[in-house]
Amino acid sequence: MCCQVSTLTSEWLQGKAPSIQRTSPLAIWWFVHPHVAREFAEFVKDTLGHAKGLADFKPEAKHFVAMWKFGDEHRFEGRSSVLSHYQGAGDIVRVPPGWPHAVCNLANCCKLAWDYYDIQQLSNYVVAHRDVASPLFHGAEIADDYMAVGPVLNAAIVKACRKLK
Repeated sequence: MCCQVSTLTSEWLQGKAPSIQRTSPLAIWWFVHPHVAREFAEFVKDTLGHAKGLADFKPEAKHFVAMWKFGDEHRFEGRSSVLSHYQGAGDIVRVPPGWPHAVCNLANCCKLAWDYYDIQQLSNYVVAHRDVASPLFHGAEIADDYMAVGPVLNAAIVKACRKLK
């Protein structure tokens, strides 16, 4: 089984066209640019009728066209602010800090997900948590661990202390 890493958001940031899906899609991922995350949360609440905004929001096929339209209407740096990516068997999807995201399974499948945090990106995680996650989830349980800032800060402090010895 081939394993492809999705670099959709990296390609977006570089102004490149997203890579082409090469396998049958099992899921569709949605990414929202952090600069429009608050507006998107209101859109999800008001237009798509999800009272909790982004908390527990699971996009369904009936939402897709409206989400793409939102992205086109709320462009950032001349490009759509809402990205979608079809994930096939064996594909790995990386989500950069601060990009609200969701996934909708298109077929029965089994997925494995884990959070990976790079100490080198610590400032990005802290800013994403402060500016994106906390305001969007308004004190909901998910806001505290959305970006898992605690473990990353802890690891950074331990590493710094070891260097001082």
